Amino acid sequence: MTSLVLGATAAILGVTLVWFFLALPLGLAAIVCALIERRSTRRKFGRAAGGIVTAGMVLGAIAIPLSLGGLVVIPRMQDQVEHTIALTQDDVSEDLSTVEQTFSDSVDDLDRALSDNVDESTQSLTSDFEGLERSSQQELREVEDRLAAIIAELERTTGADLSELEQVATEDIGALETAIRDDIDVVDGRVRQIESSLANVIARLEERVRTLEGEVASVTASS
Repeated sequence: MTSLVLGATAAILGVTLVWFFLALPLGLAAIVCALIERRSTRRKFGRAAGGIVTAGMVLGAIAIPLSLGGLVVIPRMQDQVEHTIALTQDDVSEDLSTVEQTFSDSVDDLDRALSDNVDESTQSLTSDFEGLERSSQQELREVEDRLAAIIAELERTTGADLSELEQVATEDIGALETAIRDDIDVVDGRVRQIESSLANVIARLEERVRTLEGEVASVTASS
């Protein structure tokens, strides 16, 4: 039973990439244990050992070449892997250099293209701005001319209207003064008529008073 356990363990370790070196001593130990168990079984029971002992011996025998093969193959595989890794690193470094150079060239091309576009855009904007400025100045001059013409027309029209209004006002004021003088003459004539009527009324009242006084004196004398 011990040989089977040692043989199985040695065979399992022999196929690993880390603990394969332990398969050699465990395989030898499995073979030794299997031989001891076979001899002990033959001496005690007078017959050959069972299949378990044989299986342990076979597994131990298999583990030994696996361990030896690992000792030979693993370093070679390691060298091959390191060589492959070195080649891969060189290829990667070369690819990175190529990519970096390509990226740098692309960045330079893009920079030049952007600079050209910026220069063209600046020139276009400058030209558009100058054209807009000239157009704006022309429009401003036209607006100023129209405003000057409108102001001149307003001044001319306003002057004519003011002259006409002044003439009409002068005529209206003259007519009003004439009407006022006529009204004043009418009022004066009316006042004189009233004064004359009052004088006549006062004279008649005075004569009536004198008549009444004479009558009163006659009545008084006869009494």
